[in-house]
Amino acid sequence: MPAPAFTPQDQANTAAHGTAFNIFATDDAPVRGRVFVDMSEHTVLIDGRRESRPAVEFRFFGLVVDGRPLGNPRCRTEFHPFSAGSAAMVSLGEPGALHLILGQRLTDIGDTATTLLTDLLTAISVEFLTDYGVARYRHWAAEQVRLQASSLYESARGLEQRIRQVNVQAQADVDASYALLASMNRPLSA
Repeated sequence: MPAPAFTPQDQANTAAHGTAFNIFATDDAPVRGRVFVDMSEHTVLIDGRRESRPAVEFRFFGLVVDGRPLGNPRCRTEFHPFSAGSAAMVSLGEPGALHLILGQRLTDIGDTATTLLTDLLTAISVEFLTDYGVARYRHWAAEQVRLQASSLYESARGLEQRIRQVNVQAQADVDASYALLASMNRPLSA
């Protein structure tokens, strides 16, 4: 079954690693609307370790399938290495497949409409999950983690300085109160 036609609208989605597509109906694929597409990650278990792999988040606006308005559903596709799914693909040299996660609203619309949307999501995901796009997203995500760690480190250093100041003040208070206590226990000399 052919996928609906779509055209990118790069300026519509302002997310760092996202874009938007206008979807328009064709004779073979009566689907129209707009979809915001954002790169993300999900976690898979490989050799007993959790590792990140690319995913694509879809937010539809004004989705109409076969004349039936579906509103603004959300769904996602995830790349799973060394598995079978809706579409075989290679991501950063690793063979695998896309797994589609459709919301309830999209699975209850009938087989033909679900197949149309599955084909659309697969076509956009394959176009979106290029090696360059995935590598660029991973670099951006790693930089975000580095910036967050740097910020936490600076916060910890500031907190450490504050703790030292409080500790010095507390020690001074203890010394002063001990001196006061010691002076109360000594008899007054004439």
